[in-house]
Amino acid sequence: MTRPGRATAIVLAVGALFCLARAHFVGISDPSEGRYVQIAWEMVTSGDWITPRWNGIPHLEKPPLAYWAGAVGMTVFGTNEFGARILSTLALITSAVLLAGIARRVAGPKSAPAAAAFCLLPYPVALGCALLTDGFLLLATVLFYDALFRRMEEGSRRALNVVPVALAIGTLAKGQAILLFTVLPFLFMRTGFFWEIFRPARLLLLLALVVPWIVAIQGRYPDFLALHTGKLAAFVATGKQHHHDPPYIYLVAVLAGMFPFTLWASRGIRGLPRPHARVLALWFGLPFVFLSLVPSRSWTYILSSTPVVALLGARGIELGAITKARLSDGRIGMAGGVIGLAVVLIGRGRFVPPDVVIVGLILSATFFVTGSTLWFLAKRSPRLTAVILSGLLTLGLAAATMADEPAFRIYRGLARRVGELAGPRGGVAIVAAKMPSVPFYLGRFVTVAALDDRLAKEALLWGGSPWFRPDLSIERVLRENRSDVIIVDGKWHAQFAPTRTVLHRAGEFVVLAPDSAPRDDPPR
Repeated sequence: MTRPGRATAIVLAVGALFCLARAHFVGISDPSEGRYVQIAWEMVTSGDWITPRWNGIPHLEKPPLAYWAGAVGMTVFGTNEFGARILSTLALITSAVLLAGIARRVAGPKSAPAAAAFCLLPYPVALGCALLTDGFLLLATVLFYDALFRRMEEGSRRALNVVPVALAIGTLAKGQAILLFTVLPFLFMRTGFFWEIFRPARLLLLLALVVPWIVAIQGRYPDFLALHTGKLAAFVATGKQHHHDPPYIYLVAVLAGMFPFTLWASRGIRGLPRPHARVLALWFGLPFVFLSLVPSRSWTYILSSTPVVALLGARGIELGAITKARLSDGRIGMAGGVIGLAVVLIGRGRFVPPDVVIVGLILSATFFVTGSTLWFLAKRSPRLTAVILSGLLTLGLAAATMADEPAFRIYRGLARRVGELAGPRGGVAIVAAKMPSVPFYLGRFVTVAALDDRLAKEALLWGGSPWFRPDLSIERVLRENRSDVIIVDGKWHAQFAPTRTVLHRAGEFVVLAPDSAPRDDPPR
């Protein structure tokens, strides 16, 4: 094995160990990951792998691949965080393996080890080591471009045989979103072999992988396709959705979440052959622009374009951009950070909106750190540079590992404490608190009441469930339900049931005792 090959293997091994450890030790994050884990747990519990269910209600908003992955993992490894996340984590590691191969072909063998560090960067780790759809969409996208670059470099049409598999993974993970990251950019790349991916045999393979579940779910719910077609048409026409992050959220995700590779990505694209540069620019640029312009925005959406940043950053490092960084780059970055910080602090409450303050502080800090790092690298030796890079990467890993860790501890610890308080047969109710991971941790269903619009809409569309009571108000539940242990937001407890006994507090949540609990138990 060559030296770059050994280095790549070491980076991937370290990344795999880190990601698997994170998948095991960090608690489930509510509400998004908690919802996916809960649905996967219900698949295992019910034995029904066709219809995803959330609190017993059919949940047909997303395709089933992430739910299947969590259910398979829990079947093999048990009902725990590692079992729920093992396949999504392996998807991230596989994406890093494929990206190292792309870097070797596009940017040279020496770029492969740094590109493999993709699975150690904060943004990919935060999303890829969680049970969400984005990690599987990432795998599908990287698999697609791996096949594309193989076709460009080797000239073999057989390289595109994997494209239907990639598109099927993406479709079953996140529906039509896979087209934005693959087929649509490919349409503008002028490679000369766009229509090869639509040959009959490949189309038949794609349909064979995707259509069976659609047919099965359509047979159970005849309105399924009509509803989703209407939602897609409405989104295209108005962009209306339920995520409303600011337009600059993707810039923040790339600058901070892909740090320190963002330092050298712009240098890495210099000197690339024009076809390669065009492919990478469209892979990253088209989704970035489109997602920034549409009204529905979430910080998770851009993950499948970030491999381009890692690849170009790796090439920039390989070209020696670290030791050749110009002092002017550093000074501009530091000045931009200071100016941005001043604008945010002076304009706070005047002309800078409150929701922009935190983002402005993050951007200012990122510019300042980036600039000061470039200045230092231009002044110091390669050995010190390696030390600085190692430190930055370590900080990035720590941030990704510990991100929202207090929330993780609250949800996991609270669910386990509720299990102890309720006992093996006692009832549990969640009132006006978005905590879908509680049944997963308890290993049993709980009653969900009041203030969950998403569940209410699903119940209206596809049928109700004994575990969901949208008809009950918060006040009525807290007044009439005297038999269950109740989890409720502290503000509602203070407003509607201040005299009820509190058994436990965790963050903003309180656990209320049933009437059967000893009345002299001190709050915990």
